[in-house]
Amino acid sequence: IHFDTIEADCIPFDGIDSGADVSASGVTVVNTAPEAPQVSLNPANPRSGESFSVVVDVASADDDNDSVTYNYSWYRDGSPVDNPTFPSTNPTLNGDTTFRNEYWEIKVVPHDGWDDGASVKVSATIGNSAPAIGLCNIEPASPGVDADPTATPIGWDDYDSDPPAYHYVWYKHVNGYWEDINIFTNLKLIKLKV
Repeated sequence: IHFDTIEADCIPFDGIDSGADVSASGVTVVNTAPEAPQVSLNPANPRSGESFSVVVDVASADDDNDSVTYNYSWYRDGSPVDNPTFPSTNPTLNGDTTFRNEYWEIKVVPHDGWDDGASVKVSATIGNSAPAIGLCNIEPASPGVDADPTATPIGWDDYDSDPPAYHYVWYKHVNGYWEDINIFTNLKLIKLKV
């Protein structure tokens, strides 16, 4: 294994007799760097605001049986990002640093305590995060038969800062079941039961 010293004696032999041996100078076995690991992302298709991690699926092989650690270099749209340093031993990126359509690439470098091994890269384009609302009110609260109730969504929240937009689906309660009234407007879906 690495750092062992190897020596040899050279002994001439003519098929009948051996001559005086000559010692060769000792040599030291050098370290063999680890091989590249196999990696993936979890989740494979992260969304904006979502943390994701590099997963080592197959660890780096090391001919010297050294313990291998990994350094991660995080790049957003080609620019290095501290996580919390660059490079970092942190395999996870906090979700509050990601936004839709960013291209993230992570270079993973194995290290056996002496040398860096062959690197491997994994990448993802950040996807859209779905919006959310706090609640939805129907007004008036007790509509009459001839009333035109209005649904009012409250508390729009969208990590990607998209402008509010809604799709309404109205229901009425008939014989113990909710029946779709088929009134649709706008773009996003909100299920309202009246």
